[in-house]
Amino acid sequence: FDTVNQRVVNTRIDTVALIYGSYVLGTSFLESRDTNGQVQWQYQIGDLATVQRVVTDPSGNIYVAGLFQQTLYLGTNDSLTFITGTFIFQNTFIIKLDNQGTLLWKRNVTATWPDYEGIESLAIDPSGNCWFAMTDFFDAKIVEMDGNGIDQSNHHIRNGKRIGNISFDPWGGMFISG
Repeated sequence: FDTVNQRVVNTRIDTVALIYGSYVLGTSFLESRDTNGQVQWQYQIGDLATVQRVVTDPSGNIYVAGLFQQTLYLGTNDSLTFITGTFIFQNTFIIKLDNQGTLLWKRNVTATWPDYEGIESLAIDPSGNCWFAMTDFFDAKIVEMDGNGIDQSNHHIRNGKRIGNISFDPWGGMFISG
């Protein structure tokens, strides 16, 4: 629930492609709904994608993270290119939208962190910075981004097989479960 704009921000998958042993991929829609459940706007993410996490910041901006294969189509006229490499089967993305559903920036996280796949957790700290957690099943990384999606700092957790969640207290203390 986005307390700034008094709305529910959700995703729903519209079309699906299931590849055995992989993620469910398809076209998803990010939706902003008022407190009565009426759709205010929607934003398309596809064609072979899955949304894993959604959070809003204190300004009402929306961060969306997930996985994709091939080209990731964003909205009606934008995209992210798929990065290929040894043992890279899916790419990881994070996008930021304003409170009206306009794309502010997009990022292929695989370009920076090719050994990690998917976003385990996404959280906003009290200063409004977005943090994401990812694992490669052997180690975990927790990364802080600035408002433009640029990495500012990261924390490495050895033998961190899974991150369940990251969250912050009002003073900026980070809590990690997994």
